[in-house]
Amino acid sequence: MSNARDGFDAIGVVVDWIDACKQRRLDDLLDLYDVAATVE
Repeated sequence: MSNARDGFDAIGVVVDWIDACKQRRLDDLLDLYDVAATVE
């Protein structure tokens, strides 16, 4: 599910998040969060 406007790949982010959780990579998990993020 890529947004053509900004190239955001939601499925890719979910896969990366799950992989980081499974491998207990806290730094990678924190990198996925953005302080300025909003939900639309």
